[in-house]
Amino acid sequence: MRKGIIVLLLGLLGVLGTISYYCLVQGKILSAAEAHSSYDLVIKHALILDGTGEKKLFRGDIAIRAGEIVEMGYIPEKQLRDVPKESVFDAGGLMAMPFPVTPEKTAGVVEHVFRTSYPRYPAHYLYFQEEPYAGCSLAQVARQRGETPEQTFAYLRNLLPVSTKVYLVPIELAEEKIRAGDFELPELVASCTGYLAEIMEKEKRGKIKKGCRADLYFFKTHDYGEKALSELFLKGELPSLAVCCREGKLQKPEEQDKQEE
Repeated sequence: MRKGIIVLLLGLLGVLGTISYYCLVQGKILSAAEAHSSYDLVIKHALILDGTGEKKLFRGDIAIRAGEIVEMGYIPEKQLRDVPKESVFDAGGLMAMPFPVTPEKTAGVVEHVFRTSYPRYPAHYLYFQEEPYAGCSLAQVARQRGETPEQTFAYLRNLLPVSTKVYLVPIELAEEKIRAGDFELPELVASCTGYLAEIMEKEKRGKIKKGCRADLYFFKTHDYGEKALSELFLKGELPSLAVCCREGKLQKPEEQDKQEE
């Protein structure tokens, strides 16, 4: 009698184990399907400068949900079956970089009176707050003017009001490399995106990577060679915007202009 009960119990345990395993597997399959179907936007075939300064230019896909990047790399078509066609954007012919970060006062960024700022601090630390040079460093303005930082500082020191202040942004870049323009493109992009975001303690901004905000800046690949792009970033300037993505939503240049207004 006892032997029969034991055999019966073992049989029931086996059945329960099989049911549990089946539910677990089905649960994983459903979870994966739900994850893929819940993409708000998928960007395919983009050339990416990710803003970390560590990776070279690479091609990949970007999946976005609730304004954040949730997947990167190659996203196979089978994962897009439940994603509406209008939510898949073919970025072939476009280069993607993080949306530029504007310096602002934070725990890691302080203000300093411009007229006493240089050469006490490196030229690439000093970012102007007001037009016509807002968002640019002294080093970038000097590059725009075709001068040395010393010449530009002397000119602006006499031109700008005594009360003019700049943001002191301690980006660790070698000043001699800045003068020579001796930087690789990924590092130059990072200097106006990921590096700035880190100093301002905004870890989810300024990079194209999983977990970061989906704020992306796209421009046409064939319009710029690497040398031309590098020169733009050394001047604190940007390539012409083709389309952008703000908080996971695609926008045309004119829509972005209205938002800034």
